[in-house]
Amino acid sequence: MNNLSLADLCVIAVYILLTLSIGVLARGRQSVDTYLANDRATPFALMLCSTVATWVGAGAIIGVCSAAYTSGISYGISVIFVNIGWFLLFSFLCFRIKEFGDKSGSYTLGDFIGHSFGPRVRLLFAVSSLVVMVIWTAVQLLAVGNLCALLFGWSLTSGLVAALVITLVYSAAGGLRSDIITDFIQFWVMLAAFVLIIPFATKGGAALHSLSELPDSFFDPMAFGGAVFFFGSLVLGMLYPLSNTVEWQRVYAAGSPSVARRAYLWSVPFIFFFVGIAIIVGLFAARHFPGLPPDQSFIYVMQNALPAGVRGLAIASIVALVCSSVDSLLVSAAAVMARDLLPIATQRPLNSWIEMRKLRLLSVLFGAVCLLVAIAAPSIVELSIFGAFLYLCFSATVLAALFGWKVSPRAVQASIYLGISGLAVSWVLIGKNSFVVVVFVTFLPLLERKGSKTSQAT
Repeated sequence: MNNLSLADLCVIAVYILLTLSIGVLARGRQSVDTYLANDRATPFALMLCSTVATWVGAGAIIGVCSAAYTSGISYGISVIFVNIGWFLLFSFLCFRIKEFGDKSGSYTLGDFIGHSFGPRVRLLFAVSSLVVMVIWTAVQLLAVGNLCALLFGWSLTSGLVAALVITLVYSAAGGLRSDIITDFIQFWVMLAAFVLIIPFATKGGAALHSLSELPDSFFDPMAFGGAVFFFGSLVLGMLYPLSNTVEWQRVYAAGSPSVARRAYLWSVPFIFFFVGIAIIVGLFAARHFPGLPPDQSFIYVMQNALPAGVRGLAIASIVALVCSSVDSLLVSAAAVMARDLLPIATQRPLNSWIEMRKLRLLSVLFGAVCLLVAIAAPSIVELSIFGAFLYLCFSATVLAALFGWKVSPRAVQASIYLGISGLAVSWVLIGKNSFVVVVFVTFLPLLERKGSKTSQAT
Protein backbone atom coordinates (compact mmCIF):
# COMPACT_ATOMS: atom_id res chain seq x y z
CA MET A 1 0.00 0.00 0.00
CA ASN A 2 2.99 2.32 -0.40
CA ASN A 3 3.35 3.86 3.10
CA LEU A 4 -0.39 3.85 3.89
CA SER A 5 -1.04 2.97 7.52
CA LEU A 6 -4.15 1.48 9.07
CA ALA A 7 -5.13 4.98 10.24
CA ASP A 8 -4.85 6.29 6.67
CA LEU A 9 -6.99 3.48 5.30
CA CYS A 10 -9.62 4.01 8.00
CA VAL A 11 -9.90 7.74 7.24
CA ILE A 12 -10.24 7.07 3.51
CA ALA A 13 -12.79 4.29 4.08
CA VAL A 14 -14.93 6.44 6.41
CA TYR A 15 -15.00 9.27 3.86
CA ILE A 16 -15.98 6.98 0.96
CA LEU A 17 -18.67 5.18 2.98
CA LEU A 18 -20.10 8.51 4.16
CA THR A 19 -20.45 9.90 0.64
CA LEU A 20 -21.92 6.65 -0.69
CA SER A 21 -24.44 6.59 2.17
CA ILE A 22 -25.62 10.09 1.31
CA GLY A 23 -26.34 9.01 -2.25
CA VAL A 24 -28.37 6.02 -1.07
CA LEU A 25 -30.30 8.04 1.52
CA ALA A 26 -30.96 10.93 -0.87
CA ARG A 27 -32.36 8.68 -3.57
CA GLY A 28 -35.77 8.12 -1.95
CA ARG A 29 -38.83 9.64 -3.57
CA GLN A 30 -37.64 12.66 -5.52
CA SER A 31 -39.28 15.01 -7.95
CA VAL A 32 -37.43 16.11 -11.06
CA ASP A 33 -37.12 19.60 -9.55
CA THR A 34 -35.40 18.09 -6.51
CA TYR A 35 -33.07 15.99 -8.65
CA LEU A 36 -32.03 18.82 -11.00
CA ALA A 37 -32.48 21.99 -8.89
CA ASN A 38 -32.72 20.95 -5.21
CA ASP A 39 -36.25 22.42 -5.17
CA ARG A 40 -34.65 25.84 -5.85
CA ALA A 41 -34.21 26.26 -2.09
CA THR A 42 -30.49 25.74 -1.32
CA PRO A 43 -29.51 27.79 1.78
CA PHE A 44 -26.40 29.96 1.99
CA ALA A 45 -24.11 27.55 3.90
CA LEU A 46 -24.71 24.70 1.46
CA MET A 47 -24.48 27.06 -1.51
CA LEU A 48 -21.11 28.41 -0.35
CA CYS A 49 -19.60 24.99 0.33
CA SER A 50 -20.92 23.58 -2.96
CA THR A 51 -19.54 26.52 -4.95
CA VAL A 52 -16.07 26.21 -3.43
CA ALA A 53 -15.95 22.40 -3.44
CA THR A 54 -16.98 22.17 -7.09
CA TRP A 55 -14.47 24.83 -8.13
CA VAL A 56 -11.61 23.18 -6.18
CA GLY A 57 -11.16 20.40 -8.71
CA ALA A 58 -8.20 18.70 -10.30
CA GLY A 59 -7.63 21.53 -12.77
CA ALA A 60 -7.50 24.12 -10.01
CA ILE A 61 -5.35 22.18 -7.54
CA ILE A 62 -3.52 19.24 -9.15
CA GLY A 63 -3.03 21.30 -12.31
CA VAL A 64 -1.69 24.33 -10.41
CA CYS A 65 0.66 22.15 -8.36
CA SER A 66 1.86 20.40 -11.53
CA ALA A 67 2.56 23.74 -13.23
CA ALA A 68 4.31 25.08 -10.12
CA TYR A 69 6.48 21.97 -10.10
CA THR A 70 7.68 22.62 -13.66
CA SER A 71 7.55 26.40 -14.11
CA GLY A 72 6.80 28.08 -10.77
CA ILE A 73 4.11 30.49 -9.62
CA SER A 74 2.98 31.85 -12.99
CA TYR A 75 0.09 29.52 -13.83
CA GLY A 76 -1.23 29.61 -10.27
CA ILE A 77 -1.37 33.41 -10.26
CA SER A 78 -3.34 33.35 -13.51
CA VAL A 79 -5.76 30.82 -12.01
CA ILE A 80 -6.30 33.05 -8.97
CA PHE A 81 -7.21 36.11 -11.03
CA VAL A 82 -9.34 34.16 -13.52
CA ASN A 83 -11.42 32.65 -10.74
CA ILE A 84 -11.78 35.90 -8.82
CA GLY A 85 -13.19 37.40 -12.01
CA TRP A 86 -15.44 34.36 -12.40
CA PHE A 87 -16.97 34.66 -8.91
CA LEU A 88 -17.36 38.44 -9.08
CA LEU A 89 -19.03 38.22 -12.50
CA PHE A 90 -21.52 35.59 -11.32
CA SER A 91 -22.25 37.59 -8.17
CA PHE A 92 -23.39 40.35 -10.53
CA LEU A 93 -25.31 38.13 -12.99
CA CYS A 94 -26.96 35.75 -10.52
CA PHE A 95 -30.01 38.00 -10.03
CA ARG A 96 -30.86 37.81 -13.73
CA ILE A 97 -30.06 34.10 -13.95
CA LYS A 98 -32.11 33.19 -10.87
CA GLU A 99 -35.08 35.31 -11.95
CA PHE A 100 -35.16 33.63 -15.36
CA GLY A 101 -34.82 30.16 -13.84
CA ASP A 102 -37.65 30.65 -11.36
CA LYS A 103 -40.04 32.16 -13.92
CA SER A 104 -39.40 29.58 -16.64
CA GLY A 105 -38.68 26.50 -14.55
CA SER A 106 -35.30 26.15 -16.25
CA TYR A 107 -32.64 23.57 -15.43
CA THR A 108 -29.88 24.36 -17.92
CA LEU A 109 -28.10 27.23 -19.62
CA GLY A 110 -29.55 25.81 -22.83
CA ASP A 111 -33.02 26.84 -21.63
CA PHE A 112 -31.82 30.44 -21.63
CA ILE A 113 -30.04 30.13 -24.98
CA GLY A 114 -33.07 28.49 -26.60
CA HIS A 115 -35.36 31.20 -25.23
CA SER A 116 -33.15 33.84 -26.84
CA PHE A 117 -32.12 32.25 -30.15
CA GLY A 118 -34.37 29.27 -30.85
CA PRO A 119 -34.06 25.45 -30.96
CA ARG A 120 -31.30 25.17 -33.59
CA VAL A 121 -28.87 27.26 -31.56
CA ARG A 122 -29.97 25.43 -28.42
CA LEU A 123 -29.13 22.08 -30.02
CA LEU A 124 -25.73 23.29 -31.23
CA PHE A 125 -24.99 24.74 -27.81
CA ALA A 126 -26.01 21.49 -26.09
CA VAL A 127 -23.73 19.33 -28.23
CA SER A 128 -20.81 21.73 -27.83
CA SER A 129 -21.21 22.14 -24.07
CA LEU A 130 -21.39 18.36 -23.60
CA VAL A 131 -18.00 18.06 -25.32
CA VAL A 132 -16.57 20.58 -22.85
CA MET A 133 -18.09 18.77 -19.89
CA VAL A 134 -16.58 15.49 -21.10
CA ILE A 135 -13.15 17.13 -21.12
CA TRP A 136 -13.55 18.64 -17.64
CA THR A 137 -14.80 15.35 -16.21
CA ALA A 138 -11.86 13.53 -17.80
CA VAL A 139 -9.51 16.01 -16.09
CA GLN A 140 -10.95 15.14 -12.69
CA LEU A 141 -10.86 11.39 -13.28
CA LEU A 142 -7.28 11.61 -14.49
CA ALA A 143 -6.27 13.07 -11.12
CA VAL A 144 -7.72 10.10 -9.22
CA GLY A 145 -6.15 7.71 -11.72
CA ASN A 146 -2.74 9.18 -10.90
CA LEU A 147 -3.54 8.97 -7.18
CA CYS A 148 -4.38 5.27 -7.34
CA ALA A 149 -1.40 4.50 -9.56
CA LEU A 150 1.04 6.13 -7.15
CA LEU A 151 -0.45 5.07 -3.82
CA PHE A 152 -1.90 1.65 -4.51
CA GLY A 153 0.11 0.50 -7.51
CA TRP A 154 -3.06 0.23 -9.58
CA SER A 155 -3.15 0.79 -13.30
CA LEU A 156 -4.38 4.20 -14.44
CA THR A 157 -7.52 2.62 -15.91
CA SER A 158 -8.39 0.87 -12.63
CA GLY A 159 -8.11 4.14 -10.74
CA LEU A 160 -10.30 5.93 -13.28
CA VAL A 161 -13.00 3.26 -13.05
CA ALA A 162 -12.97 3.33 -9.23
CA ALA A 163 -13.36 7.12 -9.12
CA LEU A 164 -16.21 7.07 -11.62
CA VAL A 165 -18.12 4.26 -9.89
CA ILE A 166 -17.90 5.95 -6.47
CA THR A 167 -19.17 9.24 -7.86
CA LEU A 168 -21.93 7.66 -9.95
CA VAL A 169 -23.35 5.78 -6.97
CA TYR A 170 -24.29 8.94 -5.10
CA SER A 171 -24.66 11.55 -7.86
CA ALA A 172 -26.69 9.51 -10.36
CA ALA A 173 -28.82 8.19 -7.51
CA GLY A 174 -29.39 11.39 -5.56
CA GLY A 175 -29.05 14.14 -8.18
CA LEU A 176 -28.25 17.74 -7.29
CA ARG A 177 -29.49 17.41 -3.71
CA SER A 178 -27.02 14.59 -3.07
CA ASP A 179 -24.36 16.56 -4.93
CA ILE A 180 -24.83 19.65 -2.75
CA ILE A 181 -24.91 17.70 0.53
CA THR A 182 -21.76 15.75 -0.33
CA ASP A 183 -20.12 19.00 -1.48
CA PHE A 184 -20.71 20.32 2.05
CA ILE A 185 -18.82 17.37 3.54
CA GLN A 186 -16.13 17.47 0.85
CA PHE A 187 -15.54 21.17 1.54
CA TRP A 188 -14.68 20.51 5.19
CA VAL A 189 -12.52 17.49 4.34
CA MET A 190 -10.53 19.57 1.84
CA LEU A 191 -10.25 22.55 4.19
CA ALA A 192 -8.95 20.42 7.07
CA ALA A 193 -6.40 18.66 4.87
CA PHE A 194 -5.12 21.86 3.27
CA VAL A 195 -4.77 23.58 6.65
CA LEU A 196 -2.54 20.72 7.84
CA ILE A 197 -0.49 19.91 4.75
CA ILE A 198 1.96 22.86 4.84
CA PRO A 199 2.86 22.69 8.58
CA PHE A 200 3.39 18.93 8.46
CA ALA A 201 5.11 18.74 5.06
CA THR A 202 7.50 21.62 5.79
CA LYS A 203 8.14 20.74 9.46
CA GLY A 204 6.28 23.75 10.77
CA GLY A 205 7.47 25.96 7.92
CA ALA A 206 11.17 25.47 8.63
CA ALA A 207 11.76 23.91 5.21
CA LEU A 208 10.16 26.77 3.27
CA HIS A 209 13.40 28.79 3.25
CA SER A 210 14.80 26.25 0.79
CA LEU A 211 12.39 27.53 -1.87
CA SER A 212 14.74 30.49 -2.36
CA GLU A 213 17.18 28.04 -3.94
CA LEU A 214 14.84 27.45 -6.89
CA PRO A 215 15.69 29.22 -10.19
CA ASP A 216 14.55 32.84 -10.50
CA SER A 217 12.25 31.84 -13.36
CA PHE A 218 10.07 29.97 -10.85
CA PHE A 219 9.03 33.34 -9.39
CA ASP A 220 8.41 35.06 -12.73
CA PRO A 221 4.62 35.63 -13.11
CA MET A 222 4.91 35.35 -16.89
CA ALA A 223 7.03 32.20 -17.06
CA PHE A 224 4.21 29.77 -17.88
CA GLY A 225 2.75 31.21 -21.07
CA GLY A 226 4.43 34.57 -21.56
CA ALA A 227 2.99 38.08 -21.31
CA VAL A 228 0.08 37.40 -23.68
CA PHE A 229 -1.18 34.46 -21.62
CA PHE A 230 -0.70 36.26 -18.29
CA PHE A 231 -2.35 39.58 -19.13
CA GLY A 232 -4.92 37.97 -21.41
CA SER A 233 -6.04 35.67 -18.62
CA LEU A 234 -6.46 38.68 -16.31
CA VAL A 235 -8.68 40.51 -18.80
CA LEU A 236 -10.51 37.73 -20.64
CA GLY A 237 -10.35 34.83 -18.19
CA MET A 238 -13.61 35.69 -16.45
CA LEU A 239 -15.50 35.12 -19.71
CA TYR A 240 -15.00 31.36 -19.88
CA PRO A 241 -17.27 30.40 -16.93
CA LEU A 242 -20.18 32.27 -18.55
CA SER A 243 -20.99 29.17 -20.59
CA ASN A 244 -20.49 26.73 -17.70
CA THR A 245 -23.89 25.11 -17.32
CA VAL A 246 -22.90 23.74 -13.88
CA GLU A 247 -22.79 27.31 -12.53
CA TRP A 248 -26.14 28.20 -14.07
CA GLN A 249 -27.73 25.09 -12.58
CA ARG A 250 -26.33 25.95 -9.15
CA VAL A 251 -27.74 29.50 -9.33
CA TYR A 252 -31.13 28.08 -10.35
CA ALA A 253 -30.95 25.89 -7.22
CA ALA A 254 -30.20 28.77 -4.82
CA GLY A 255 -32.84 29.75 -2.29
CA SER A 256 -32.79 33.33 -3.59
CA PRO A 257 -30.64 35.62 -5.75
CA SER A 258 -29.08 37.14 -2.63
CA VAL A 259 -28.09 33.66 -1.39
CA ALA A 260 -26.30 32.99 -4.67
CA ARG A 261 -24.62 36.39 -4.64
CA ARG A 262 -23.33 36.06 -1.08
CA ALA A 263 -22.06 32.55 -1.82
CA TYR A 264 -19.98 33.76 -4.76
CA LEU A 265 -18.59 36.75 -2.88
CA TRP A 266 -17.69 34.68 0.19
CA SER A 267 -15.99 32.12 -2.07
CA VAL A 268 -13.32 34.61 -3.19
CA PRO A 269 -11.02 34.26 -0.11
CA PHE A 270 -10.94 30.50 -0.59
CA ILE A 271 -9.41 30.99 -4.05
CA PHE A 272 -6.32 32.52 -2.47
CA PHE A 273 -6.16 29.81 0.18
CA PHE A 274 -6.53 26.67 -1.94
CA VAL A 275 -4.53 27.85 -4.96
CA GLY A 276 -1.86 29.34 -2.69
CA ILE A 277 -1.39 25.98 -0.94
CA ALA A 278 -1.19 24.20 -4.30
CA ILE A 279 1.53 26.62 -5.48
CA ILE A 280 3.57 26.15 -2.30
CA VAL A 281 3.30 22.35 -2.48
CA GLY A 282 4.40 22.41 -6.13
CA LEU A 283 7.42 24.58 -5.34
CA PHE A 284 8.28 22.44 -2.31
CA ALA A 285 8.12 19.28 -4.43
CA ALA A 286 10.27 20.86 -7.15
CA ARG A 287 12.95 21.66 -4.59
CA HIS A 288 12.91 18.44 -2.55
CA PHE A 289 11.56 15.77 -4.95
CA PRO A 290 12.94 16.46 -8.45
CA GLY A 291 12.30 14.11 -11.34
CA LEU A 292 8.65 13.30 -10.60
CA PRO A 293 5.86 13.18 -13.18
CA PRO A 294 4.45 16.71 -12.62
CA ASP A 295 0.83 15.55 -12.32
CA GLN A 296 1.85 13.33 -9.38
CA SER A 297 3.82 15.97 -7.45
CA PHE A 298 0.97 16.93 -5.08
CA ILE A 299 0.19 13.29 -4.36
CA TYR A 300 3.86 12.45 -3.83
CA VAL A 301 4.27 15.17 -1.19
CA MET A 302 1.23 13.81 0.66
CA GLN A 303 2.56 10.29 0.49
CA ASN A 304 6.08 11.03 1.67
CA ALA A 305 5.88 14.13 3.87
CA LEU A 306 2.75 13.63 6.00
CA PRO A 307 2.31 11.48 9.12
CA ALA A 308 -0.20 8.64 9.38
CA GLY A 309 -3.79 9.79 9.70
CA VAL A 310 -3.05 13.22 8.26
CA ARG A 311 -1.88 11.45 5.11
CA GLY A 312 -5.20 9.59 4.95
CA LEU A 313 -7.10 12.86 5.37
CA ALA A 314 -5.05 14.43 2.57
CA ILE A 315 -5.75 11.50 0.26
CA ALA A 316 -9.44 11.74 1.11
CA SER A 317 -9.24 15.44 0.21
CA ILE A 318 -7.93 14.58 -3.27
CA VAL A 319 -10.79 12.14 -3.76
CA ALA A 320 -13.14 14.84 -2.43
CA LEU A 321 -11.91 17.60 -4.72
CA VAL A 322 -12.32 15.31 -7.72
CA CYS A 323 -15.69 13.86 -6.75
CA SER A 324 -17.11 17.30 -5.87
CA SER A 325 -16.46 18.42 -9.44
CA VAL A 326 -17.41 15.17 -11.19
CA ASP A 327 -20.76 14.83 -9.41
CA SER A 328 -21.81 18.33 -10.49
CA LEU A 329 -20.75 17.63 -14.07
CA LEU A 330 -22.64 14.32 -14.17
CA VAL A 331 -25.90 15.89 -12.98
CA SER A 332 -25.54 18.88 -15.32
CA ALA A 333 -24.70 16.67 -18.29
CA ALA A 334 -27.80 14.55 -17.66
CA ALA A 335 -29.89 17.74 -17.56
CA VAL A 336 -28.36 19.03 -20.82
CA MET A 337 -28.98 15.74 -22.62
CA ALA A 338 -32.52 15.33 -21.31
CA ARG A 339 -33.57 18.97 -21.65
CA ASP A 340 -31.58 20.47 -24.53
CA LEU A 341 -30.31 17.66 -26.76
CA LEU A 342 -32.62 14.66 -26.96
CA PRO A 343 -36.04 16.41 -27.20
CA ILE A 344 -34.85 18.49 -30.17
CA ALA A 345 -32.87 15.68 -31.81
CA THR A 346 -35.80 13.25 -31.53
CA GLN A 347 -38.44 15.93 -32.24
CA ARG A 348 -40.34 15.13 -29.06
CA PRO A 349 -41.86 17.46 -26.42
CA LEU A 350 -39.37 19.39 -24.29
CA ASN A 351 -40.02 17.44 -21.08
CA SER A 352 -40.31 13.99 -22.68
CA TRP A 353 -36.88 12.94 -21.41
CA ILE A 354 -37.21 14.53 -17.97
CA GLU A 355 -37.86 11.36 -15.99
CA MET A 356 -35.88 10.06 -13.02
CA ARG A 357 -34.95 6.72 -14.58
CA LYS A 358 -33.82 8.35 -17.82
CA LEU A 359 -31.83 11.03 -16.00
CA ARG A 360 -29.92 8.42 -14.00
CA LEU A 361 -29.23 6.36 -17.11
CA LEU A 362 -27.95 9.44 -18.96
CA SER A 363 -25.57 10.19 -16.07
CA VAL A 364 -24.11 6.69 -16.34
CA LEU A 365 -23.72 6.91 -20.12
CA PHE A 366 -22.03 10.29 -19.87
CA GLY A 367 -19.65 8.94 -17.24
CA ALA A 368 -18.68 6.03 -19.50
CA VAL A 369 -17.77 8.42 -22.32
CA CYS A 370 -15.69 10.53 -19.93
CA LEU A 371 -13.84 7.41 -18.79
CA LEU A 372 -12.77 6.63 -22.36
CA VAL A 373 -11.54 10.20 -22.88
CA ALA A 374 -9.61 10.15 -19.58
CA ILE A 375 -7.80 6.95 -20.56
CA ALA A 376 -6.51 8.64 -23.71
CA ALA A 377 -5.96 12.07 -22.12
CA PRO A 378 -2.68 14.03 -22.00
CA SER A 379 -1.56 15.98 -18.91
CA ILE A 380 -4.04 17.55 -16.51
CA VAL A 381 -2.73 21.08 -17.14
CA GLU A 382 -2.99 20.89 -20.93
CA LEU A 383 -6.46 19.35 -20.82
CA SER A 384 -7.66 21.94 -18.28
CA ILE A 385 -6.48 24.84 -20.42
CA PHE A 386 -8.03 23.40 -23.58
CA GLY A 387 -11.34 22.87 -21.77
CA ALA A 388 -11.34 26.48 -20.55
CA PHE A 389 -10.64 27.73 -24.08
CA LEU A 390 -13.55 25.66 -25.40
CA TYR A 391 -15.85 27.43 -22.94
CA LEU A 392 -14.66 30.73 -24.43
CA CYS A 393 -16.10 29.64 -27.78
CA PHE A 394 -19.59 30.19 -26.35
CA SER A 395 -19.02 33.25 -24.16
CA ALA A 396 -20.05 35.71 -26.88
CA THR A 397 -23.31 33.80 -27.37
CA VAL A 398 -24.12 33.91 -23.65
CA LEU A 399 -23.33 37.63 -23.44
CA ALA A 400 -25.56 38.29 -26.45
CA ALA A 401 -28.42 36.47 -24.72
CA LEU A 402 -27.84 38.11 -21.34
CA PHE A 403 -27.78 41.65 -22.68
CA GLY A 404 -30.34 41.25 -25.43
CA TRP A 405 -28.15 41.97 -28.46
CA LYS A 406 -30.20 42.01 -31.65
CA VAL A 407 -28.42 39.23 -33.49
CA SER A 408 -29.87 36.52 -35.68
CA PRO A 409 -29.68 32.81 -34.78
CA ARG A 410 -27.54 32.33 -37.89
CA ALA A 411 -25.01 34.87 -36.59
CA VAL A 412 -24.91 33.05 -33.24
CA GLN A 413 -24.29 29.72 -34.97
CA ALA A 414 -21.50 31.32 -36.99
CA SER A 415 -19.98 32.65 -33.77
CA ILE A 416 -19.86 29.17 -32.22
CA TYR A 417 -18.54 27.48 -35.37
CA LEU A 418 -15.84 30.13 -35.81
CA GLY A 419 -14.81 29.82 -32.17
CA ILE A 420 -14.40 26.05 -32.32
CA SER A 421 -12.60 26.02 -35.67
CA GLY A 422 -10.44 28.99 -34.61
CA LEU A 423 -9.43 27.13 -31.45
CA ALA A 424 -8.61 23.95 -33.38
CA VAL A 425 -6.26 25.81 -35.72
CA SER A 426 -4.71 28.26 -33.26
CA TRP A 427 -4.12 25.59 -30.59
CA VAL A 428 -1.79 23.81 -33.01
CA LEU A 429 -0.04 27.04 -34.03
CA ILE A 430 0.20 29.12 -30.84
CA GLY A 431 -0.94 26.79 -28.04
CA LYS A 432 -1.65 28.55 -24.75
CA ASN A 433 -2.22 31.93 -26.42
CA SER A 434 -4.98 30.68 -28.72
CA PHE A 435 -7.68 32.14 -26.44
CA VAL A 436 -7.00 35.57 -28.00
CA VAL A 437 -7.99 34.19 -31.41
CA VAL A 438 -11.04 32.45 -29.95
CA VAL A 439 -12.44 35.58 -28.30
CA PHE A 440 -11.82 37.69 -31.41
CA VAL A 441 -13.50 35.35 -33.92
CA THR A 442 -16.51 34.56 -31.71
CA PHE A 443 -17.45 38.22 -31.33
CA LEU A 444 -17.03 39.10 -35.02
CA PRO A 445 -20.35 37.69 -36.32
CA LEU A 446 -22.26 39.37 -33.47
CA LEU A 447 -20.96 42.91 -33.95
CA GLU A 448 -22.73 43.93 -37.13
CA ARG A 449 -26.28 43.73 -35.83
CA LYS A 450 -25.59 44.49 -32.19
CA GLY A 451 -28.38 46.49 -30.63
CA SER A 452 -30.10 47.39 -27.41
CA LYS A 453 -31.72 45.10 -24.90
CA THR A 454 -34.72 43.08 -25.96
CA SER A 455 -37.40 41.40 -23.96
CA GLN A 456 -35.75 38.05 -24.60
CA ALA A 457 -33.08 38.68 -21.99
CA THR A 458 -35.54 38.92 -19.12
